[in-house]
Amino acid sequence: MRTRFQEFLDTRSRATRRAIGYAVANVQQGLHYVVAENVDAAGNLHVGNFVVTVDDGSGAPSASLLASVGLAVEAVRPVGSTYSVQPPVVIEVDISVVIAIAPDATQANITAAVGQAILSYVNALPIGAALPLSRIAQIAHDADPAVISASQVLLNSSSSDISPPANGVIKTGIVTVT
Repeated sequence: MRTRFQEFLDTRSRATRRAIGYAVANVQQGLHYVVAENVDAAGNLHVGNFVVTVDDGSGAPSASLLASVGLAVEAVRPVGSTYSVQPPVVIEVDISVVIAIAPDATQANITAAVGQAILSYVNALPIGAALPLSRIAQIAHDADPAVISASQVLLNSSSSDISPPANGVIKTGIVTVT
């Protein structure tokens, strides 16, 4: 509450990045957004323009949500500037991990719990956030105490981290836990 009140006071000056962020955040709870200044929607230099990339967690916000964000931005945008509101670029990632479990545990229950934990984590990443390979192994261990080890972690068949562009968001494709 204290942070929101401070942000509210900061927006009284209007025409600032914080004012735009506050306007976007008040459209709907749980929105992720990024404001890129002096670029167009394609990422090219365009002085006096800014782009607001918005995600509601799905990777594909509705046209009505984007329109609502546009109206909110319009109310606080700087005079003489232009802007656009867009959904994020979705980077789909197939994930595979091999786990070893305690002998007294049920394989199906543990693999389901690990798979769900991976899905939840990855699909909640905000716009522009990277997906480190090592985080998948940590999630597997944290999903259930019966997980003894997590190995052979691959993201899109590679053992490299995934880094989206600044207006990109990572979402899960196929998650395989064996």
